[in-house]
Amino acid sequence: MKIERLYAIMVYLLDHGKTPASELADYFEVSLRTIQRDMESLCLAGIPICSTTGVTSGYEIPDRFRLDKGFVTYDEYSYILTALRGLVSAT
Repeated sequence: MKIERLYAIMVYLLDHGKTPASELADYFEVSLRTIQRDMESLCLAGIPICSTTGVTSGYEIPDRFRLDKGFVTYDEYSYILTALRGLVSAT
């Protein structure tokens, strides 16, 4: 399901840092175009996704967005998930 994949991509990028689109596509077993759409969806949901081109191309979430586990409550994670669900239903 798309909402779970969006959340999983966000967590993956937070854990792994800059990741090429092809690696994300392979990991999540989707096409490159689907990864591009997912990145657009995450941006629309307020997640700061940065992309770079060239030899070291990839997507990443900037360090300033990284949250330690004590900073975000369960309710805040729930709000993020709700926002992503709303975005999915709107598209």
